[in-house]
Amino acid sequence: MSTIKKFKEISKEDSATAGGKGASLGEMTHLGINVPGGFVVLASTFEKFIQKTKIDNKIESILDSVNTKKIQAVNKASTEIQTLILGAKIPKTISSEILKSFKNLNSEYVAVRSSATAEDSASTAWAGQLETYLNTNKQELIENIKKCWASLFSSRAIIYRFEKDLHKQKISVAVVVQKMIESEKSGIAFSVHPVTQDKKQIVIEAGFGLGEAIVGGEITPDSYVIKKEPRKIINININTQTKGLYRSKNIANEWRAIPEEKGKKQVLSEKEILDLSEIILKIENHYKFPVDIEWAQKDGKFFILQSRPITTIGKKILKVSFSPEEYEILFRLKDKSNYLINTFLLDGSLKYADPLIINKDGFWTFYLSKKGLKKIEKRGFDLFRKKDLFNQYSRSFYSYINKANKNTIPKYQSLGVLDSKRFKSAIKDLSALWYFYGFTEAVYHDFTYQQMLKTKNKNLKKTLNNNLNTLIGLKEKGRKIFNAYVMKDGIINKILTTIESQKSMETRNASYLTIEELEAILKNKKINHELIKQRKNAYVLSAFKGKLKTFDFEKSIEIARIFENYEKKQYKKAEKEITGVPVSRGIAEGKVIIAPMLDKKEAKKIAEKMKKGDILVVQSTNPDLMILCEKAGAIVTNQGGMLSHAAIISREMKKPCVVGTIFATKILKDGDFVKVDADNGVISILKRI
Repeated sequence: MSTIKKFKEISKEDSATAGGKGASLGEMTHLGINVPGGFVVLASTFEKFIQKTKIDNKIESILDSVNTKKIQAVNKASTEIQTLILGAKIPKTISSEILKSFKNLNSEYVAVRSSATAEDSASTAWAGQLETYLNTNKQELIENIKKCWASLFSSRAIIYRFEKDLHKQKISVAVVVQKMIESEKSGIAFSVHPVTQDKKQIVIEAGFGLGEAIVGGEITPDSYVIKKEPRKIINININTQTKGLYRSKNIANEWRAIPEEKGKKQVLSEKEILDLSEIILKIENHYKFPVDIEWAQKDGKFFILQSRPITTIGKKILKVSFSPEEYEILFRLKDKSNYLINTFLLDGSLKYADPLIINKDGFWTFYLSKKGLKKIEKRGFDLFRKKDLFNQYSRSFYSYINKANKNTIPKYQSLGVLDSKRFKSAIKDLSALWYFYGFTEAVYHDFTYQQMLKTKNKNLKKTLNNNLNTLIGLKEKGRKIFNAYVMKDGIINKILTTIESQKSMETRNASYLTIEELEAILKNKKINHELIKQRKNAYVLSAFKGKLKTFDFEKSIEIARIFENYEKKQYKKAEKEITGVPVSRGIAEGKVIIAPMLDKKEAKKIAEKMKKGDILVVQSTNPDLMILCEKAGAIVTNQGGMLSHAAIISREMKKPCVVGTIFATKILKDGDFVKVDADNGVISILKRI
């Protein structure tokens, strides 16, 4: 029986003996893909090893008795099995053949990778479960192979086999031994967009140095999106790389500083991107399923180090784009638990605008797709120019105001014991309040006003103006109701804290749950505490066909990272010209006054040095800053959207206002002279201090 097989002796049919990784490398070698040479220590060799050393029955006995629901028991079983493997001596007949094959590679260093026989199938992926040892020399080779065998029984690998119901089948492990490529550039690639699951796109990530830096999340790589047919690059996102991972003289990897000029450059040229995409497509077309690969480049040549199926593609592809260029920020708030429950918006009036909420590092950011905003604009325009539609809308609004004035809508001043029925009733009322105040104020009114200014039809302009004036009265009444029910008493926050108190949850944890999950808790269903922990790190929600969609932790992290990288790129552009959301029209020029979040006393001190007409630049406004807002010639904020305090008061005071710039307070300084174009949402820096 053979101990090893070269890649050229292996095909995709040999996963039972070479493992998923080994079989894939053999198949790609036959396909003519540039794969670094190597061989596989077969799974049968591992089985022979445990039989010859008489530890096979002991391993089975430990696995049969382990309680996988208790992590301490799993850890204990893992330690016992790994100690047995690492303590046993490999028979000389096996070690001799391995060392002979190593010599034939004519390579000082190799990569030693575990390759489980149940891995990388269409439904399972052991990526990250088993071990890899890079820069392995002759002296370390045998020991590192044993460590790969032992990694089949790490705690996480034991749990994984039970989670995937693999413990009932035979699982073994082969070991890939492959020439080390000291890559100048490296990365990963997906033959299907990993976030949107768009099968017509390829995504490539690239960095300088070894690919482990990208896989381990140690650097932020460049990312490129390529359309398959016709083949073209549709997005390039460049990230500055300050350090890279390289092999050191003492075998181990080490971090080295990358010169600033090189680190700012695009890692792969457009030709290299297209050349690599050809290789990716060749692999996908051969396998006839989506793949993710690890690649390296040395001396201008691409090498494919690994290829495996993408196991996270669902049967139904979510056809929602998460390209940041296609979205616009409505508002961003830090650590405001009362805003997550506004996910009722996703099932309400904005559902056809592909809303997207991203929580990362304590910030909640609410986006609408630019295509969706155009739909909303058209919807608002139709509403205001069509008499029947507008009258129907007005009657509904009046009816709700009358209902509120007669106190037939509960104010929830004292919630007492909150059950699912009362909770649903509260959400229904809050949703109506949002629709008749927030949506009317922020969306229909603003967009229709802009259309009215653009139209040349006098009769249409008169109709729009009359309807807008009617709406102003309704809007003011709606605001009073909204403030009384929501803002003044913080009813949303009160609902969340009541649920947390009733269900003995940690403070703010309720804000990481959807409305449906909160309802379930009130019906005494169990809470997934692990889910809450993950969502505190990253949490993404969207609406698709009117239904709320929540993403798992890994996908949330990926989406958040894509938007975060896009914002870094936008920051560089903003250093020359700052853009945001125009919420109150007009143009103003003046000197910048930066104001931090202040109380009234501190605001008065800044007001004393502020001259009338200065440009107020803040994170966001609040009632304590009104003294500054009144003196300002224009208002610019980092956060907020059409519903923000700054947007509302600037419209009332008829001052130009641009919100949601994200970077304004970081880029501008006191004394800078700027032009605020709130017709187009642009702040131009005319003179630096």
